[in-house]
Amino acid sequence: MDPKTLLKEYNLLTEKGNLGFYQRAEVTTIFAFNKKHKTPRNLYTIIVFEEASSELNHNDFLTDELIEINKDYSLGINQEYKTLAEIKNKYQELIEEDRWSDDEGQLNIADLNSVPKQFIRSDGSKLIPLNSVLKNNFYNGSYILEFFDQDKNIFDSVFKSQEKFKKTVEKIRDIIPIDLTFIKDRVGNIIFQFPVTLLTYKNSSKENWNGSNLKLAWHPKVKNKKEFSLIAKNEFDGNLMGFYNSKNSLKNKNSITTGNSKNLNEFIIYNQENNLIAAHIVNSYLGENFELSIEFPSGVRTIKCEYKKVEIKVKSLSKRTSNKSLDYFTHIKKRKYENEKKRLAQNLSIIQYGKNGVDDRKKALEDIRKLVEKHGRKGVYLWDPYLNHKDLMQTLYHCPYKNVPLKAITTYNKSTKKIHGARLNIENISYSKWIHIERAIFKTDSNNLGLNLEFRVRNNSHGWNFHDRFLLFPYSDRLHKPAVWSLGTSVNGLDKNHHILQKLNNPQIILNEFNDLWDELTAAGNDTLVWCSKDN
Repeated sequence: MDPKTLLKEYNLLTEKGNLGFYQRAEVTTIFAFNKKHKTPRNLYTIIVFEEASSELNHNDFLTDELIEINKDYSLGINQEYKTLAEIKNKYQELIEEDRWSDDEGQLNIADLNSVPKQFIRSDGSKLIPLNSVLKNNFYNGSYILEFFDQDKNIFDSVFKSQEKFKKTVEKIRDIIPIDLTFIKDRVGNIIFQFPVTLLTYKNSSKENWNGSNLKLAWHPKVKNKKEFSLIAKNEFDGNLMGFYNSKNSLKNKNSITTGNSKNLNEFIIYNQENNLIAAHIVNSYLGENFELSIEFPSGVRTIKCEYKKVEIKVKSLSKRTSNKSLDYFTHIKKRKYENEKKRLAQNLSIIQYGKNGVDDRKKALEDIRKLVEKHGRKGVYLWDPYLNHKDLMQTLYHCPYKNVPLKAITTYNKSTKKIHGARLNIENISYSKWIHIERAIFKTDSNNLGLNLEFRVRNNSHGWNFHDRFLLFPYSDRLHKPAVWSLGTSVNGLDKNHHILQKLNNPQIILNEFNDLWDELTAAGNDTLVWCSKDN
Protein backbone atom coordinates (compact mmCIF):
# COMPACT_ATOMS: atom_id res chain seq x y z
CA MET A 1 0.00 0.00 0.00
CA ASP A 2 1.13 3.56 -0.60
CA PRO A 3 2.27 5.74 2.36
CA LYS A 4 -0.82 7.96 2.12
CA THR A 5 -3.18 4.99 2.60
CA LEU A 6 -1.03 3.55 5.38
CA LEU A 7 -1.07 6.86 7.25
CA LYS A 8 -4.85 7.11 6.80
CA GLU A 9 -5.32 3.65 8.38
CA TYR A 10 -2.97 4.57 11.23
CA ASN A 11 -4.88 7.78 11.95
CA LEU A 12 -8.18 5.89 11.90
CA LEU A 13 -6.99 3.33 14.45
CA THR A 14 -5.34 5.84 16.79
CA GLU A 15 -8.10 8.46 16.81
CA LYS A 16 -9.44 8.75 20.35
CA GLY A 17 -12.66 6.82 20.83
CA ASN A 18 -12.41 4.69 17.69
CA LEU A 19 -10.80 1.73 19.48
CA GLY A 20 -9.66 3.19 22.79
CA PHE A 21 -8.17 6.27 24.38
CA TYR A 22 -4.46 5.72 23.92
CA GLN A 23 -1.83 7.88 25.61
CA ARG A 24 1.43 6.09 24.82
CA ALA A 25 2.96 3.12 23.02
CA GLU A 26 5.13 0.32 24.38
CA VAL A 27 7.83 -0.71 21.89
CA THR A 28 9.40 -4.16 22.36
CA THR A 29 12.28 -5.04 20.06
CA ILE A 30 13.78 -8.52 19.83
CA PHE A 31 17.03 -8.31 17.92
CA ALA A 32 20.03 -10.35 16.83
CA PHE A 33 23.31 -8.53 17.43
CA ASN A 34 25.97 -9.12 14.78
CA LYS A 35 29.19 -9.59 16.75
CA LYS A 36 31.47 -8.75 13.84
CA HIS A 37 29.76 -5.60 12.56
CA LYS A 38 28.35 -4.52 15.95
CA THR A 39 24.88 -3.97 14.47
CA PRO A 40 21.41 -5.08 15.66
CA ARG A 41 19.04 -6.88 13.27
CA ASN A 42 15.31 -7.05 13.83
CA LEU A 43 13.95 -10.47 14.81
CA TYR A 44 10.53 -9.18 15.86
CA THR A 45 9.21 -5.78 16.94
CA ILE A 46 5.78 -5.09 18.43
CA ILE A 47 4.37 -1.66 19.24
CA VAL A 48 1.39 -1.84 21.61
CA PHE A 49 -0.83 1.20 22.18
CA GLU A 50 -1.85 1.76 25.81
CA GLU A 51 -4.00 4.06 27.93
CA ALA A 52 -1.37 4.33 30.67
CA SER A 53 0.23 7.66 31.47
CA SER A 54 2.49 9.06 28.79
CA GLU A 55 4.78 10.50 31.47
CA LEU A 56 6.56 7.17 31.78
CA ASN A 57 9.17 7.32 29.05
CA HIS A 58 12.12 5.05 29.63
CA ASN A 59 14.29 2.51 27.85
CA ASP A 60 15.09 -0.88 29.39
CA PHE A 61 17.05 -3.90 28.27
CA LEU A 62 15.07 -6.97 29.32
CA THR A 63 18.20 -9.04 28.72
CA ASP A 64 20.75 -8.05 31.37
CA GLU A 65 23.39 -9.03 28.87
CA LEU A 66 23.30 -10.35 25.32
CA ILE A 67 22.47 -14.07 25.03
CA GLU A 68 24.45 -16.32 22.72
CA ILE A 69 22.69 -17.54 19.56
CA ASN A 70 25.79 -18.81 17.75
CA LYS A 71 29.33 -17.65 17.02
CA ASP A 72 28.06 -14.81 14.80
CA TYR A 73 25.00 -13.48 16.63
CA SER A 74 23.69 -12.76 20.12
CA LEU A 75 20.12 -12.17 21.29
CA GLY A 76 18.88 -8.98 22.92
CA ILE A 77 15.46 -7.64 23.95
CA ASN A 78 14.78 -3.94 24.44
CA GLN A 79 11.61 -2.25 25.68
CA GLU A 80 10.82 1.45 25.63
CA TYR A 81 7.78 3.71 25.97
CA LYS A 82 6.99 6.47 23.49
CA THR A 83 4.49 9.30 23.35
CA LEU A 84 1.88 9.18 20.61
CA ALA A 85 3.68 11.96 18.75
CA GLU A 86 7.00 10.10 18.91
CA ILE A 87 5.54 6.82 17.71
CA LYS A 88 3.71 8.51 14.83
CA ASN A 89 7.01 10.01 13.67
CA LYS A 90 8.59 6.56 13.78
CA TYR A 91 5.65 5.11 11.84
CA GLN A 92 5.97 7.77 9.14
CA GLU A 93 9.70 7.13 8.92
CA LEU A 94 8.94 3.43 8.40
CA ILE A 95 6.35 3.88 5.63
CA GLU A 96 8.16 6.70 3.83
CA GLU A 97 11.85 5.82 4.24
CA ASP A 98 11.82 2.08 5.14
CA ARG A 99 13.76 2.90 8.30
CA TRP A 100 13.25 1.95 11.94
CA SER A 101 15.27 3.18 14.90
CA ASP A 102 15.07 3.14 18.67
CA ASP A 103 16.88 4.97 21.46
CA GLU A 104 19.91 2.76 20.85
CA GLY A 105 20.16 3.74 17.19
CA GLN A 106 19.31 2.33 13.78
CA LEU A 107 17.88 -1.20 13.60
CA ASN A 108 18.58 -3.31 10.52
CA ILE A 109 15.23 -4.39 9.10
CA ALA A 110 14.26 -6.48 6.10
CA ASP A 111 12.52 -5.16 3.00
CA LEU A 112 9.07 -5.07 4.58
CA ASN A 113 5.70 -5.27 2.83
CA SER A 114 2.66 -3.66 4.42
CA VAL A 115 -0.46 -5.73 5.10
CA PRO A 116 -3.94 -4.10 5.25
CA LYS A 117 -5.28 -3.68 8.77
CA GLN A 118 -6.43 -6.89 10.44
CA PHE A 119 -8.71 -7.58 13.39
CA ILE A 120 -7.42 -10.37 15.65
CA ARG A 121 -9.97 -11.78 18.06
CA SER A 122 -9.08 -13.35 21.39
CA ASP A 123 -8.75 -17.10 21.81
CA GLY A 124 -12.09 -18.77 22.41
CA SER A 125 -13.55 -21.81 20.70
CA LYS A 126 -10.20 -22.13 18.93
CA LEU A 127 -6.70 -20.79 19.38
CA ILE A 128 -5.73 -17.86 17.17
CA PRO A 129 -2.05 -18.37 16.17
CA LEU A 130 -1.20 -14.66 16.02
CA ASN A 131 -2.14 -14.21 19.68
CA SER A 132 1.09 -15.98 20.63
CA VAL A 133 3.03 -12.90 19.48
CA LEU A 134 0.57 -10.18 20.56
CA LYS A 135 0.28 -8.64 24.02
CA ASN A 136 -2.61 -9.67 26.28
CA ASN A 137 -5.19 -10.03 23.51
CA PHE A 138 -7.63 -11.64 25.95
CA TYR A 139 -10.84 -9.66 25.71
CA ASN A 140 -12.44 -7.72 22.85
CA GLY A 141 -9.61 -8.28 20.38
CA SER A 142 -7.09 -5.99 18.67
CA TYR A 143 -6.47 -4.40 15.32
CA ILE A 144 -2.97 -4.65 13.91
CA LEU A 145 -0.96 -2.98 11.18
CA GLU A 146 1.69 -5.42 10.07
CA PHE A 147 4.87 -4.98 8.07
CA PHE A 148 5.91 -8.36 6.72
CA ASP A 149 9.37 -9.72 5.97
CA GLN A 150 8.53 -11.84 2.91
CA ASP A 151 12.09 -12.96 2.09
CA LYS A 152 12.77 -14.62 5.47
CA ASN A 153 16.48 -15.02 4.69
CA ILE A 154 16.98 -14.31 8.37
CA PHE A 155 16.74 -18.05 9.06
CA ASP A 156 19.78 -18.86 6.92
CA SER A 157 21.81 -15.78 7.85
CA VAL A 158 21.16 -15.68 11.62
CA PHE A 159 19.98 -19.06 12.92
CA LYS A 160 21.44 -21.39 10.28
CA SER A 161 19.59 -24.40 11.78
CA GLN A 162 16.17 -25.26 13.17
CA GLU A 163 17.78 -26.28 16.46
CA LYS A 164 19.32 -22.81 16.93
CA PHE A 165 15.99 -21.18 16.11
CA LYS A 166 14.18 -23.45 18.56
CA LYS A 167 16.60 -22.66 21.38
CA THR A 168 16.46 -18.93 20.64
CA VAL A 169 12.64 -18.72 20.79
CA GLU A 170 12.72 -20.68 24.06
CA LYS A 171 15.06 -18.05 25.52
CA ILE A 172 12.74 -15.29 24.29
CA ARG A 173 9.74 -17.03 25.84
CA ASP A 174 11.54 -17.25 29.19
CA ILE A 175 11.88 -13.45 29.26
CA ILE A 176 8.65 -12.15 27.73
CA PRO A 177 5.31 -13.80 26.77
CA ILE A 178 6.05 -13.87 23.05
CA ASP A 179 6.17 -17.32 21.45
CA LEU A 180 7.46 -17.55 17.87
CA THR A 181 7.70 -21.36 18.00
CA PHE A 182 4.71 -22.16 15.80
CA ILE A 183 4.37 -18.85 14.01
CA LYS A 184 7.87 -18.35 12.69
CA ASP A 185 6.45 -16.64 9.60
CA ARG A 186 6.32 -13.52 11.80
CA VAL A 187 10.09 -13.50 12.42
CA GLY A 188 11.54 -10.29 10.97
CA ASN A 189 8.17 -8.50 11.08
CA ILE A 190 7.09 -5.25 12.74
CA ILE A 191 3.55 -5.18 14.19
CA PHE A 192 1.55 -2.23 15.54
CA GLN A 193 -1.14 -3.52 17.94
CA PHE A 194 -4.24 -1.46 18.80
CA PRO A 195 -6.21 -3.18 21.61
CA VAL A 196 -9.95 -2.45 21.60
CA THR A 197 -10.96 -1.17 25.05
CA LEU A 198 -14.29 0.58 24.49
CA LEU A 199 -16.42 -1.87 26.47
CA THR A 200 -16.66 -5.04 28.54
CA TYR A 201 -19.41 -7.63 28.24
CA LYS A 202 -21.15 -10.57 29.86
CA ASN A 203 -23.42 -12.92 27.93
CA SER A 204 -25.64 -15.90 28.71
CA SER A 205 -28.31 -17.95 27.01
CA LYS A 206 -31.99 -17.19 27.26
CA GLU A 207 -33.93 -19.74 29.28
CA ASN A 208 -35.71 -21.13 26.22
CA TRP A 209 -32.45 -21.32 24.19
CA ASN A 210 -33.72 -19.12 21.39
CA GLY A 211 -31.09 -16.42 21.86
CA SER A 212 -28.76 -14.64 24.27
CA ASN A 213 -28.70 -11.98 26.94
CA LEU A 214 -25.82 -9.54 26.47
CA LYS A 215 -24.80 -7.03 29.12
CA LEU A 216 -22.45 -4.20 28.16
CA ALA A 217 -20.38 -1.84 30.30
CA TRP A 218 -18.90 1.06 28.35
CA HIS A 219 -15.65 2.93 28.82
CA PRO A 220 -16.55 6.14 30.70
CA LYS A 221 -15.12 8.29 27.89
CA VAL A 222 -17.32 6.76 25.17
CA LYS A 223 -19.85 9.39 24.10
CA ASN A 224 -21.08 7.91 20.81
CA LYS A 225 -22.82 4.71 21.99
CA LYS A 226 -25.65 5.23 19.49
CA GLU A 227 -23.24 4.56 16.62
CA PHE A 228 -22.69 0.93 17.64
CA SER A 229 -24.62 -2.05 16.29
CA LEU A 230 -24.45 -5.79 16.71
CA ILE A 231 -24.56 -8.83 14.46
CA ALA A 232 -25.12 -12.25 16.05
CA LYS A 233 -25.27 -15.73 14.57
CA ASN A 234 -25.30 -19.36 15.63
CA GLU A 235 -23.78 -22.12 13.49
CA PHE A 236 -23.92 -25.91 13.64
CA ASP A 237 -22.86 -28.55 11.13
CA GLY A 238 -22.06 -25.86 8.58
CA ASN A 239 -25.60 -24.48 8.80
CA LEU A 240 -26.65 -21.04 10.02
CA MET A 241 -29.02 -21.95 12.86
CA GLY A 242 -29.76 -18.39 13.93
CA PHE A 243 -29.08 -14.78 12.96
CA TYR A 244 -29.67 -11.33 14.46
CA ASN A 245 -28.89 -7.79 13.28
CA SER A 246 -29.68 -4.98 15.70
CA LYS A 247 -31.70 -2.18 14.14
CA ASN A 248 -31.62 0.11 17.16
CA SER A 249 -28.64 1.31 19.17
CA LEU A 250 -27.30 -1.03 21.82
CA LYS A 251 -28.35 -0.77 25.46
CA ASN A 252 -26.59 -1.79 28.64
CA LYS A 253 -28.81 -4.89 28.68
CA ASN A 254 -29.68 -6.45 25.32
CA SER A 255 -32.04 -9.31 24.52
CA ILE A 256 -30.86 -10.98 21.31
CA THR A 257 -33.20 -13.44 19.59
CA THR A 258 -31.33 -15.49 16.99
CA GLY A 259 -33.70 -18.46 17.09
CA ASN A 260 -31.08 -20.78 18.56
CA SER A 261 -28.25 -20.52 21.09
CA LYS A 262 -27.41 -24.17 21.76
CA ASN A 263 -24.16 -24.24 19.83
CA LEU A 264 -21.38 -21.84 18.89
CA ASN A 265 -22.61 -18.28 19.31
CA GLU A 266 -20.81 -15.41 17.59
CA PHE A 267 -21.31 -11.70 18.25
CA ILE A 268 -19.69 -8.76 16.46
CA ILE A 269 -20.19 -5.30 17.93
CA TYR A 270 -19.14 -2.63 15.45
CA ASN A 271 -19.30 1.11 14.81
CA GLN A 272 -21.66 1.90 11.93
CA GLU A 273 -19.86 5.15 11.12
CA ASN A 274 -16.30 3.85 10.66
CA ASN A 275 -16.94 0.07 10.40
CA LEU A 276 -14.42 -0.71 13.14
CA ILE A 277 -15.07 -3.73 15.36
CA ALA A 278 -15.49 -2.99 19.08
CA ALA A 279 -15.73 -6.64 20.17
CA HIS A 280 -15.76 -10.08 18.58
CA ILE A 281 -17.22 -12.69 20.93
CA VAL A 282 -17.33 -16.42 20.17
CA ASN A 283 -18.51 -18.88 22.82
CA SER A 284 -20.99 -21.59 23.71
CA TYR A 285 -23.16 -22.04 26.78
CA LEU A 286 -23.41 -24.87 29.28
CA GLY A 287 -26.55 -26.48 27.94
CA GLU A 288 -29.19 -29.00 28.81
CA ASN A 289 -26.91 -31.96 28.15
CA PHE A 290 -23.74 -31.57 30.15
CA GLU A 291 -21.47 -33.38 32.57
CA LEU A 292 -19.59 -31.46 35.26
CA SER A 293 -16.81 -33.02 37.36
CA ILE A 294 -16.00 -31.67 40.83
CA GLU A 295 -12.79 -32.64 42.64
CA PHE A 296 -12.52 -33.39 46.37
CA PRO A 297 -9.31 -34.21 48.32
CA SER A 298 -9.23 -37.87 49.32
CA GLY A 299 -5.97 -38.57 51.15
CA VAL A 300 -2.38 -39.15 50.10
CA ARG A 301 -0.90 -42.07 48.17
CA THR A 302 2.74 -42.86 49.08
CA ILE A 303 5.32 -44.54 46.89
CA LYS A 304 8.72 -45.82 48.03
CA CYS A 305 11.24 -44.67 45.45
CA GLU A 306 14.97 -45.34 45.35
CA TYR A 307 16.02 -42.26 47.28
CA LYS A 308 12.89 -40.82 48.87
CA LYS A 309 9.20 -41.30 49.57
CA VAL A 310 6.90 -39.71 46.99
CA GLU A 311 3.46 -38.46 47.95
CA ILE A 312 0.56 -38.14 45.52
CA LYS A 313 -2.52 -36.19 46.52
CA VAL A 314 -5.52 -38.34 45.57
CA LYS A 315 -8.74 -36.68 44.44
CA SER A 316 -12.28 -38.00 44.35
CA LEU A 317 -14.39 -36.99 41.39
CA SER A 318 -18.05 -36.20 41.77
CA LYS A 319 -19.96 -36.00 38.51
CA ARG A 320 -22.99 -33.83 38.01
CA THR A 321 -24.90 -34.85 34.90
CA SER A 322 -27.96 -33.21 33.43
CA ASN A 323 -30.93 -35.16 32.16
CA LYS A 324 -29.73 -36.10 28.71
CA SER A 325 -32.34 -36.30 26.00
CA LEU A 326 -32.00 -37.45 22.41
CA ASP A 327 -32.73 -34.28 20.48
CA TYR A 328 -31.81 -33.50 16.87
CA PHE A 329 -28.41 -32.13 17.99
CA THR A 330 -27.52 -35.51 19.47
CA HIS A 331 -28.37 -37.36 16.26
CA ILE A 332 -26.43 -34.88 14.10
CA LYS A 333 -23.37 -35.05 16.39
CA LYS A 334 -23.45 -38.84 16.21
CA ARG A 335 -23.57 -38.73 12.40
CA LYS A 336 -20.70 -36.20 12.33
CA TYR A 337 -18.60 -38.47 14.54
CA GLU A 338 -19.23 -41.52 12.35
CA ASN A 339 -18.47 -39.56 9.17
CA GLU A 340 -15.29 -38.14 10.67
CA LYS A 341 -14.16 -41.62 11.64
CA LYS A 342 -14.74 -42.83 8.07
CA ARG A 343 -12.99 -39.76 6.62
CA LEU A 344 -9.92 -40.30 8.80
CA ALA A 345 -9.74 -43.93 7.70
CA GLN A 346 -10.16 -43.05 4.01
CA ASN A 347 -7.40 -40.42 4.24
CA LEU A 348 -5.28 -42.82 6.30
CA SER A 349 -5.18 -40.17 9.03
CA ILE A 350 -5.81 -42.80 11.68
CA ILE A 351 -6.30 -46.51 11.09
CA GLN A 352 -5.60 -49.58 13.20
CA TYR A 353 -4.22 -52.97 12.21
CA GLY A 354 -3.96 -56.35 13.87
CA LYS A 355 -7.16 -56.03 15.85
CA ASN A 356 -8.19 -59.34 17.44
CA GLY A 357 -4.99 -60.96 16.18
CA VAL A 358 -5.76 -60.46 12.47
CA ASP A 359 -2.66 -60.38 10.21
CA ASP A 360 -2.96 -57.01 8.47
CA ARG A 361 0.62 -56.74 7.18
CA LYS A 362 -0.41 -56.69 3.53
CA LYS A 363 -2.98 -53.95 4.11
CA ALA A 364 -0.58 -51.92 6.28
CA LEU A 365 2.11 -52.02 3.58
CA GLU A 366 -0.44 -51.07 0.92
CA ASP A 367 -1.53 -48.08 3.00
CA ILE A 368 2.06 -46.92 3.53
CA ARG A 369 2.66 -47.17 -0.23
CA LYS A 370 -0.50 -45.15 -0.89
CA LEU A 371 0.81 -42.42 1.40
CA VAL A 372 4.20 -42.49 -0.32
CA GLU A 373 2.58 -42.09 -3.73
CA LYS A 374 0.15 -39.41 -2.55
CA HIS A 375 2.56 -37.20 -0.60
CA GLY A 376 6.04 -38.20 -1.77
CA ARG A 377 6.66 -35.92 -4.75
CA LYS A 378 9.16 -33.84 -2.74
CA GLY A 379 10.71 -36.73 -0.84
CA VAL A 380 10.01 -39.41 1.78
CA TYR A 381 11.86 -40.23 5.01
CA LEU A 382 11.56 -43.35 7.18
CA TRP A 383 12.67 -43.40 10.83
CA ASP A 384 12.68 -46.84 12.44
CA PRO A 385 15.30 -48.42 14.78
CA TYR A 386 14.95 -51.87 13.15
CA LEU A 387 15.07 -51.02 9.43
CA ASN A 388 16.96 -53.13 6.91
CA HIS A 389 17.01 -53.59 3.12
CA LYS A 390 13.80 -55.63 3.10
CA ASP A 391 11.78 -52.94 4.88
CA LEU A 392 12.98 -50.22 2.52
CA MET A 393 12.30 -52.32 -0.57
CA GLN A 394 8.76 -52.84 0.68
CA THR A 395 8.18 -49.14 1.41
CA LEU A 396 10.43 -46.35 0.05
CA TYR A 397 11.33 -48.32 -3.08
CA HIS A 398 7.66 -48.02 -4.05
CA CYS A 399 7.96 -44.24 -4.43
CA PRO A 400 7.26 -43.78 -8.18
CA TYR A 401 8.88 -40.35 -8.51
CA LYS A 402 12.31 -40.28 -10.12
CA ASN A 403 15.25 -38.98 -8.08
CA VAL A 404 13.22 -37.50 -5.22
CA PRO A 405 15.24 -37.64 -1.97
CA LEU A 406 14.55 -40.77 0.05
CA LYS A 407 16.15 -40.99 3.49
CA ALA A 408 16.06 -43.67 6.17
CA ILE A 409 17.57 -43.96 9.64
CA THR A 410 17.97 -47.15 11.65
CA THR A 411 19.90 -48.10 14.79
CA TYR A 412 22.69 -50.56 15.48
CA ASN A 413 23.32 -51.19 19.17
CA LYS A 414 23.33 -54.07 21.63
CA SER A 415 19.57 -54.64 21.48
CA THR A 416 19.01 -54.11 17.75
CA LYS A 417 22.12 -56.13 16.83
CA LYS A 418 20.32 -59.37 17.71
CA ILE A 419 17.33 -58.51 15.54
CA HIS A 420 19.46 -57.37 12.59
CA GLY A 421 21.43 -60.63 12.83
CA ALA A 422 18.34 -62.81 13.18
CA ARG A 423 16.78 -61.27 10.06
CA LEU A 424 19.92 -62.27 8.12
CA ASN A 425 20.16 -65.66 9.90
CA ILE A 426 23.58 -64.73 11.27
CA GLU A 427 24.24 -65.01 15.00
CA ASN A 428 26.33 -62.34 16.75
CA ILE A 429 26.82 -60.34 13.53
CA SER A 430 29.40 -57.55 13.63
CA TYR A 431 28.63 -53.97 12.63
CA SER A 432 30.90 -54.02 9.58
CA LYS A 433 29.60 -57.37 8.36
CA TRP A 434 26.00 -56.27 8.75
CA ILE A 435 26.65 -53.16 6.59
CA HIS A 436 28.56 -55.26 4.02
CA ILE A 437 25.66 -57.69 3.62
CA GLU A 438 23.06 -54.92 3.50
CA ARG A 439 24.96 -53.14 0.72
CA ALA A 440 25.34 -56.34 -1.27
CA ILE A 441 21.60 -57.03 -1.16
CA PHE A 442 20.75 -53.44 -2.13
CA LYS A 443 22.96 -53.88 -5.21
CA THR A 444 21.63 -57.27 -6.30
CA ASP A 445 17.92 -57.19 -5.42
CA SER A 446 17.04 -54.08 -7.46
CA ASN A 447 18.33 -52.18 -10.46
CA ASN A 448 17.74 -49.02 -8.36
CA LEU A 449 16.44 -47.13 -11.41
CA GLY A 450 15.67 -43.47 -10.66
CA LEU A 451 16.33 -44.08 -6.98
CA ASN A 452 17.88 -41.39 -4.77
CA LEU A 453 18.03 -43.30 -1.48
CA GLU A 454 20.40 -42.72 1.41
CA PHE A 455 20.26 -45.12 4.36
CA ARG A 456 22.11 -44.23 7.56
CA VAL A 457 22.52 -45.87 10.95
CA ARG A 458 22.74 -44.48 14.43
CA ASN A 459 25.55 -46.38 16.17
CA ASN A 460 27.35 -46.14 19.50
CA SER A 461 29.65 -43.39 18.22
CA HIS A 462 27.24 -41.07 16.43
CA GLY A 463 23.70 -39.81 16.99
CA TRP A 464 21.31 -40.59 19.82
CA ASN A 465 18.90 -43.36 20.71
CA PHE A 466 15.34 -43.21 19.40
CA HIS A 467 12.38 -45.50 19.79
CA ASP A 468 9.32 -44.24 17.89
CA ARG A 469 8.73 -45.01 14.22
CA PHE A 470 7.71 -42.37 11.70
CA LEU A 471 6.98 -41.94 8.01
CA LEU A 472 7.88 -38.35 7.10
CA PHE A 473 7.19 -36.15 4.09
CA PRO A 474 9.33 -32.97 4.11
CA TYR A 475 6.68 -31.27 1.96
CA SER A 476 3.38 -32.60 0.69
CA ASP A 477 2.15 -30.67 -2.35
CA ARG A 478 -1.29 -32.07 -1.59
CA LEU A 479 -1.31 -30.49 1.87
CA HIS A 480 1.06 -27.59 1.07
CA LYS A 481 3.09 -28.35 4.20
CA PRO A 482 5.11 -31.16 5.83
CA ALA A 483 3.29 -34.31 6.90
CA VAL A 484 4.25 -37.04 9.35
CA TRP A 485 2.62 -40.36 10.27
CA SER A 486 3.40 -42.40 13.35
CA LEU A 487 3.65 -46.07 12.34
CA GLY A 488 2.94 -47.46 15.79
CA THR A 489 5.38 -50.33 15.22
CA SER A 490 8.43 -51.15 13.14
CA VAL A 491 8.00 -52.05 9.48
CA ASN A 492 9.27 -55.57 10.20
CA GLY A 493 6.59 -55.95 12.89
CA LEU A 494 3.56 -55.01 10.84
CA ASP A 495 2.28 -58.60 10.99
CA LYS A 496 3.08 -59.21 14.65
CA ASN A 497 1.45 -56.51 16.74
CA HIS A 498 -1.69 -54.46 17.00
CA HIS A 499 -0.70 -50.94 16.00
CA ILE A 500 -2.19 -47.66 14.82
CA LEU A 501 -1.08 -45.62 11.81
CA GLN A 502 -1.78 -42.02 12.78
CA LYS A 503 -1.21 -38.64 11.16
CA LEU A 504 0.41 -36.17 13.56
CA ASN A 505 -0.86 -32.65 14.16
CA ASN A 506 2.59 -31.08 14.60
CA PRO A 507 4.71 -32.61 11.82
CA GLN A 508 7.37 -29.88 11.80
CA ILE A 509 8.56 -30.83 15.29
CA ILE A 510 9.23 -34.45 14.29
CA LEU A 511 10.71 -33.37 10.96
CA ASN A 512 13.11 -31.01 12.75
CA GLU A 513 14.25 -33.80 15.06
CA PHE A 514 14.79 -36.14 12.12
CA ASN A 515 16.79 -33.48 10.28
CA ASP A 516 18.93 -32.77 13.34
CA LEU A 517 19.80 -36.45 13.72
CA TRP A 518 20.32 -36.79 9.96
CA ASP A 519 22.75 -33.85 9.94
CA GLU A 520 24.78 -35.40 12.75
CA LEU A 521 24.91 -38.80 11.05
CA THR A 522 25.79 -37.23 7.70
CA ALA A 523 28.63 -35.27 9.32
CA ALA A 524 30.10 -38.62 10.41
CA GLY A 525 30.50 -39.62 6.75
CA ASN A 526 31.00 -43.30 5.92
CA ASP A 527 30.95 -44.29 9.61
CA THR A 528 27.14 -44.10 9.56
CA LEU A 529 26.40 -44.85 5.89
CA VAL A 530 24.67 -48.14 5.17
CA TRP A 531 23.75 -47.53 1.53
CA CYS A 532 23.59 -44.66 -0.95
CA SER A 533 22.06 -45.46 -4.33
CA LYS A 534 23.81 -42.51 -6.00
CA ASP A 535 27.24 -43.94 -5.13
CA ASN A 536 26.54 -47.30 -6.77
